Amino acid sequence: MLKSHPRTALALALAAAIPSARAQAPALDPVVVTAARYPTRISETLADATVITREEIARSAQTTLPELLRTVPGIQVTSTGGPGQVSGVFMRGANTGQTLLLVDGMRLASATVGTSAIEHLPLDQIERIEIVRGPASSLYGADAVGGVIQIFTRRGSGAPRVNASAGYGTYNTFIGSAGVSGQSGATRYALQAGYESSRGFSAIANPSNLAYNPDDDGYSNRSVTASVSHDFSDRLEVGARLFRVNADTQFDGVTFDPLFNPITAFDFRNRQQLQSLSAFARAKPMQGWDSTLRIGQSEDSLSIRGLDGFTLAPATDTTTTTQNQAIWQNDVDTPVGRFLAAAEYRRDGVNGTTAYAVTSRTVWSVLGGWQGAFGPASFQANVRYDDNSQFGGRTTGSLAAGYELAPGWRATAAAGTAFKAPSFNDLYFPFFGNPNLKPETSRNVEAGLRYERGASRASLVAYRNDVTDLITIVCDPFFIVCAPQNIGEARLAGVTLAAATEIADWSVSGSVDIARPENAATGALLPLRAKEYGSVRAGRAFGAARFTIEVVGSGQRYANAANTIPLAGYALVNLYGEYGFARDWALFAKLTNLFDREYEIVKDYGTAGRGVFVGVRFAPG
Repeated sequence: MLKSHPRTALALALAAAIPSARAQAPALDPVVVTAARYPTRISETLADATVITREEIARSAQTTLPELLRTVPGIQVTSTGGPGQVSGVFMRGANTGQTLLLVDGMRLASATVGTSAIEHLPLDQIERIEIVRGPASSLYGADAVGGVIQIFTRRGSGAPRVNASAGYGTYNTFIGSAGVSGQSGATRYALQAGYESSRGFSAIANPSNLAYNPDDDGYSNRSVTASVSHDFSDRLEVGARLFRVNADTQFDGVTFDPLFNPITAFDFRNRQQLQSLSAFARAKPMQGWDSTLRIGQSEDSLSIRGLDGFTLAPATDTTTTTQNQAIWQNDVDTPVGRFLAAAEYRRDGVNGTTAYAVTSRTVWSVLGGWQGAFGPASFQANVRYDDNSQFGGRTTGSLAAGYELAPGWRATAAAGTAFKAPSFNDLYFPFFGNPNLKPETSRNVEAGLRYERGASRASLVAYRNDVTDLITIVCDPFFIVCAPQNIGEARLAGVTLAAATEIADWSVSGSVDIARPENAATGALLPLRAKEYGSVRAGRAFGAARFTIEVVGSGQRYANAANTIPLAGYALVNLYGEYGFARDWALFAKLTNLFDREYEIVKDYGTAGRGVFVGVRFAPG
């Protein structure tokens, strides 16, 4: 039996990161919006960015967003069990709450815990994913310390067409989706609905864990997205978008009875609703001036069903975050570059069974930016001011420059600041919160070298991000009282190498991250983050069939801040294949964890063994 090893995956990824001189086919140059808040070709952006297209999503060996993000350069992902279990993103080593998630330009997160439920965002609803690595508070405000992930849902254009897919696999997993999209005259529309269910497996795999329960922890997810827009003229477009998910997740929990005996044999479960509803108007008041107004509301509503330890009766805790948002952005093209000016308003409100001392906050923001090119040199500058009713004002800024060294070669350098706002739990949770907390802040510098020629591209980016005033839980000597304090410091430093090319009809891509995300005071690695991480993918078409092999590898991590509980490195091999048996129809199959590797992402929590998922897809081109 072939034994997989993390260093094998890293070596393969490094080999893939060497562009081939034999690559001849022209490379597509996707457009990225997130890097500058307006469309820019990714080859021209100065940010360290990745775009994942609808086609790449469909042909991935993965079936969930957290699994897909594990293959993206600069990202490591945690998961506390199987489908639907709580997941988090470490982008360039930053904490899970220090990466900002946007869905169609709208924030979607819990203001109480300060993180986003990426585990519930179905891949079938996503048209495109844009990832920008590095501090981006000068563009987006709070929480963009490690970077930004923006999800774009399905859009309509062209002739009306229907799409559908359905698949079934290991753990009685079913995923189905169907939709319609198109254009009628000046009106574009799209509607997509999806359903997912899985028997799952026990979230906690270690029998010695106090909350261990060997039963399967199932999951279901119902989702819908819709969009409509109308061009009233060549100078005015108006539209609206809806995204909604309802998820139900069983998990392993524990309750203590009046005699302090643990009770685990109960149907603990989370029910979570995520929703984003927005409307926009995009106008061109004059040549070279684009003005966009977007208003909307997002909601993260969580209901946790547990067991009351005194009455031994079921009990439910609820928490709902509502974010009302308004954004007015203006982009103006001039002979000396493009200027950006925007104003934003956001009101976060929380309600539920927990009695927070403060239940809302408002944030007013203004920002400006400029991007220009002069011969082989290009520049981008941004500055933003956020006035938060909880802690006052914060100013962040960024400056980036690039220089074309030779055809296809460009050097870049950037510096920027960012901050993470304290959550409502940090500030106001009863008998725990500290209302005097300050935001976590960061200062980042980075330098890169990029190559792009034909179908080959490669990038090497080195960075250092110093994060101060980290919010850390501090307890008194007798552990009677614990409260969050601004006392932590982290140093996030590393190098990311990524590349893609074509070799003898094979498309090959890969990335390697060599990082040192550490506690600045002790030098210990931050929990659950590996110093070495990488992935490689190779695919080829054989007539109507297509085959892809993917390897993901991680080095050793630690489960605790003191680095005394190691988690072994691992390497996973995944396969994807599809066969187009008729026009617009394809059969596909995914085989994950080919060698049935046992590994841990989070200590004591289970991970999937070898899995198979097969299905059929109808997707008109």
